[in-house]
Amino acid sequence: MAGRSLVPPVIGAEGLRRRVWLRFQDQRDFELPAGVTIVGRGDGCQLILDDPLVSRRHACFVVDDREITVKDLGSTNGVLVNGTRVDEQQVVVPGDQITIGRHNAELCWVPFSATERGPRPRERSSGRPAADTVVDDRPAGTAAPPPHPADGEATHETRMLDMLSGVAEKAFELGRGADAERILRRPLEAILARVEEGAPCEAREAADAGLLAVRLARATGQAAWIDFVIRMYAALRRLPTTAIVDELHLAVRAAPDVNLPAFRRYLEALRSAQAGFGPNDRFLLRRLEGLEGVLVS
Repeated sequence: MAGRSLVPPVIGAEGLRRRVWLRFQDQRDFELPAGVTIVGRGDGCQLILDDPLVSRRHACFVVDDREITVKDLGSTNGVLVNGTRVDEQQVVVPGDQITIGRHNAELCWVPFSATERGPRPRERSSGRPAADTVVDDRPAGTAAPPPHPADGEATHETRMLDMLSGVAEKAFELGRGADAERILRRPLEAILARVEEGAPCEAREAADAGLLAVRLARATGQAAWIDFVIRMYAALRRLPTTAIVDELHLAVRAAPDVNLPAFRRYLEALRSAQAGFGPNDRFLLRRLEGLEGVLVS
């Protein structure tokens, strides 16, 4: 990430009212002055992000004496606020997580008046699905191509999870489990809701979601993410992957308060279907039964 070093802005006739900045996951800060700040890969941007998922002119922040707004400048991959894609523009408030390409930053400000301390009301976003992950090679000023036909929900959620998982990975590496949870919660919950409604789910999508959920359980100590895996695979009537079972054996020690009755119901359903299992599936079932022993010990 590169960008010019900016001084705190002077906003409005009353003088200095607040200092506004983006705090990236590597703990680097970038000041947002009063007015417009362009973000992208191009040399003409105030904040340059060296990332193939970032368009040349990707987004802009507008800071004035009333609010702070982030606007998508017709980028290929969009701007996410708290995991939801921005539809053209959106008001943002302190604590919002803003994702541009692989970069995730928290919006921060320090108010200089007691009346500034409360968060501003936030406009609703449409939650428009993300577009294909490609680099925007259009010259400046070139009109954007017609939008792709709307993808199905499964494609939308999978792409959203793929885009956010790279950002969450940095949070895992920094030991910031709460940040990873905030980034991943919405797409994971959307996948679970769809699966429990009986919609189809590809094996790879379930495996990716399950592995991220178990990692969240280990990073946060929240057994609800182990319950997530059990609920998802129970609804799918499948066994988890070997990688997920391996992680589960580690996660239950960090997050032991698992919903044991639900886990036992899942095991019972697997046992009733084991006549059709091959040797590998039977081995995975034995390992899950061993997990029950850890939970009750």
